[in-house]
Amino acid sequence: MVSILIHDINQSYRKRVKDALISAHIEADITESTSSRQALTLLKKNAFVFILWHQTIKEGIDFQMLKQLSTLAPESHLILLTEKQTVLDMVKMIKSSDFNCLSRKISPKKSLIPTITKVLEIEKLKNKAKGLQCQLKYSKNQILIPDHPKYKTCLNRAIDLCKAGVSILIEGETGTGKSVFAEYVHQQTCPEGPFIPMNCGAVDREFLGSELFGHVKGAYTGAISDKQGSMELANKGVLFLDEIGNMPLNTQSKILTAIETKAFQRMGCNKMMHSDFRLISATNKDLHAMVENNEFHEDLLFRIRSIHTIRLPALREVPEIIPYYVQNYLDRYNQQYGKAFTVSDSLMKKFQSLPWKGNLRQLNTVILEAIATDDHQFSILECLHHLADGQPLHLKMDSYLGLDDHLLTIEKYRIEEALKEMNYNIVRTAEYLKIYRSRLHRLLKKHGLSKPKKQDKGI
Repeated sequence: MVSILIHDINQSYRKRVKDALISAHIEADITESTSSRQALTLLKKNAFVFILWHQTIKEGIDFQMLKQLSTLAPESHLILLTEKQTVLDMVKMIKSSDFNCLSRKISPKKSLIPTITKVLEIEKLKNKAKGLQCQLKYSKNQILIPDHPKYKTCLNRAIDLCKAGVSILIEGETGTGKSVFAEYVHQQTCPEGPFIPMNCGAVDREFLGSELFGHVKGAYTGAISDKQGSMELANKGVLFLDEIGNMPLNTQSKILTAIETKAFQRMGCNKMMHSDFRLISATNKDLHAMVENNEFHEDLLFRIRSIHTIRLPALREVPEIIPYYVQNYLDRYNQQYGKAFTVSDSLMKKFQSLPWKGNLRQLNTVILEAIATDDHQFSILECLHHLADGQPLHLKMDSYLGLDDHLLTIEKYRIEEALKEMNYNIVRTAEYLKIYRSRLHRLLKKHGLSKPKKQDKGI
């Protein structure tokens, strides 16, 4: 969807422009303005891919106004619609080359649409070229840790403690990157050993003991073979217990002994197993409050944390690191999808001004959704508007969802939204998504989507 601001006092001409865009199959989000003051106000609050500006001064082009437009919207493509041009004006335009100048007397289909189409094609080629550059510089195994005093302090402390064999507890809100932080500490302390992550909140309570300590064949119904637990697998490496605050009390008692002695038993077996692991735990809960409410064992709290608190800051507390993560996420997904989205300075400031309640996970999801589901960089702005308005994101941000499943979720969401937009008309929906109808039918079947009963006649 291309965002376009049309500034023209003539309602008839504005309608001709909109009709021409529809005829050319250019999907546009059009905002109209009838006065310079109104247009400038809109430009201060919104970003547009194109600005179609009707120059009403009969004696020539107002270059002061054009300079103001360029300052307010440096990333926008300005197209000047005029009825009279002097030779001096033409010379100035050739020198500046900051905008296109078209005559309103010529039909928009013959002048305006070819210009917009050409600009979009050039932008697409630029994006493709930049996307290839991103492929050369992005590494999938990259762990993102910003160069910031708060992170440096936490890292240095955690690395020293882990090297000394002291258990570490990482505290922080959901999505602050606790698991990434833990993996980085592992790489800096014992990279030759395994890193075994386990999310205590993602495993059913009845199977948590089996996941931690392992089991032997026949230990319970469904135990068809012996299985090593996370604690055994983490030998000579790091065991990372994420969301440890969600661990049941009975399992807390068992793991307390195992942490102290580095010894445990598989379920269904009396044999004592040993594992020399280093423990890193993480939580987004107040464990001290849970201890007071008898929801967490105090002895375990003392065992999993040192005297120093390692707390990762929320994204809103360190907005200066947002550009670092935004650029890395852009590089990652531009490479993956063969695109080259960019974020201007003004847009970056909007990123930094938002609360980001989901922290890095939410930031990552916004950029992934924008790149995976659209062709124009300004779709990121649409995501930001939803955040600024306090509305939830379109997608559920599940930290335990694999990338393939996450992309399927995005694909399904995109199809559902397109169906609603096109009133569940298959032909129009396929055109809207720029795919063949046969493929749309396969995708509907793949995601289990069907037409609502009230919309049967519309398909």
